Amino acid sequence: MLKSLRTTATFVMFCLLALLLLNAPPARGQGPSPEAETRVIRAAQPIVMTALPWDDPAIRVPPPRQFRMAPESAHSTFTINYIAAGGTDAWGEPCLEWDPDAKTAFSYAASIWASLIPSKVPIRINACWAYLSSTTTLGYSGSSAVRDFTGAPVSGTYYNFALADALAGTDLYPANPDSNITYNSRFAWYYGTDGNPGPGNFDLVSVALHEMGHSLNFSGRMRYGASSCTDASYGCWATTNYPGIYDRFVENGSGQSILDTGLFPNLSAALGSQLTGGNLYFDGTNANAANGGSPVKLYAPGTWASGSSYSHLDYSTYVGTANRLMVYSISSNSSIHDPGAITLGMFKDMGWNKYSQSITVNTQAPASKTLDGTFTVNASASSGLGITYSASGGCTNSGADFTMTSSIVNCVVSYTQAGDTDYNAATTVTETVSAVCNNAQTVTTNGDSGAGSLRQALREACSSGAITFDSSLSGGTITHSSAVTIDRNVTLNGALLSSPVGLVFTDLTINSGTTLDTGTNELTVSGTLTNNGVLKHTTPSQNVTTGGGTVAFEDARGIVTTQIQSTGTNNLGSTNIVVQANNAPASCGVNRF
Repeated sequence: MLKSLRTTATFVMFCLLALLLLNAPPARGQGPSPEAETRVIRAAQPIVMTALPWDDPAIRVPPPRQFRMAPESAHSTFTINYIAAGGTDAWGEPCLEWDPDAKTAFSYAASIWASLIPSKVPIRINACWAYLSSTTTLGYSGSSAVRDFTGAPVSGTYYNFALADALAGTDLYPANPDSNITYNSRFAWYYGTDGNPGPGNFDLVSVALHEMGHSLNFSGRMRYGASSCTDASYGCWATTNYPGIYDRFVENGSGQSILDTGLFPNLSAALGSQLTGGNLYFDGTNANAANGGSPVKLYAPGTWASGSSYSHLDYSTYVGTANRLMVYSISSNSSIHDPGAITLGMFKDMGWNKYSQSITVNTQAPASKTLDGTFTVNASASSGLGITYSASGGCTNSGADFTMTSSIVNCVVSYTQAGDTDYNAATTVTETVSAVCNNAQTVTTNGDSGAGSLRQALREACSSGAITFDSSLSGGTITHSSAVTIDRNVTLNGALLSSPVGLVFTDLTINSGTTLDTGTNELTVSGTLTNNGVLKHTTPSQNVTTGGGTVAFEDARGIVTTQIQSTGTNNLGSTNIVVQANNAPASCGVNRF
């Protein structure tokens, strides 16, 4: 058992809790709007770390197995900018020359994280080696955060820069580092990477690994006390309207979210009591699975410890376990080179679980296409995983090959990549191909289908289009042996005919809201009519069998003889025959058979 039980001295690894808003927040009582509060916030106070004054050689936690087995296998890249002597850190502290061995230790810690978290965007850290005035502060760090960026899984939520970049798949703020870390050169540091620091030496790999963990978003955004929250017993959010992704998983032992302002208002003693009640938990699916199925207890002592409370694992619960890296303290002559399954589970819950990917369309769909026209597209995913192509609207597809099936309904081409165990699903990309219709066509053959046929003309016609019959078809019959559907208003023009053409339909469907207008006495219609359309300007010789629905005969030019077909569940009363605006010279009636 650690000797920490024998003393009150602590090695405090402070969290990123105090952050400076770049813009003023909206007045209280107003709901948040997308730009009511700045999208980017920067660290106002550094993460302060102090040292326990004893050795604990019993603590030796080796790196994760996957790192030990393949240390060169990285899922992310860390770029460390070691600030040169004479420069300053983010808070104005003068930097000294880095010892080459200290750089080695720092880079080694980064390589451990690189083997565990996925990001296609380099994680950039500014590192300063400074002689600090404090004899207990080992170092400090801080990270900026952003909300509502492209690719953010949860809106209205701040993510530290490194995680936000990973989720967005791009460096959102390339002019700024993802984190700033400064270490105190006055301590006796161990720069080795074997985890054996020796008496009186602090293991730089362990401390760097811990602080990088905070930079990667193991940090909450709650404050406490008069200096931050206007009253000594108040708790408050670091920003007025928006929490961090870490905060969204925190609840008390009764399962009540600390973000529930109905129970725990911002700037209130009720929230303050939660932050100092010893009863806070991180409740995430992956974290709980790593913790035996239960929420993960957080450090929330009765007396608020600035920079230590809330944003660490509970000390007494986890200090004796493999998850001890993210408790708030460490001693000299000890080493912890593995974040532990619980921390990694928390990271997965917050968004570090998979790589981001994007889709690039290499061969675009055409702007427009005629009926039965074909085209081929091509797209690729940044992950290298295969693209799924799909069609909707007026087209079908087989893989990347598409065929237009409508002359009036546009085709929508969709490119998707669902992701796998390593990649999140990509944002779907769509393209629209405009359908091209023919507003003036001529039927030249009495064939059932193909070029020049009435069936093809009906498919290619524009809405409210006209179809003319060539004079060569006079006195003939056009028979359709399979179903024909009218899905747009169409007028059939037989003005060129010297004698009537009979149009025979095995199954003619006129969709609701559309009209088939035969236009002149030179066309006769017979067959089976279904659904709820309008057959306009019918001729005396018309004999239509209805198969259900409401059939309207408008401006009939003679006697409309309608046979009701009673089959299946239909009965004589199931079909409505409507004869309206009848212009027949003689009588007009409906015969029911």
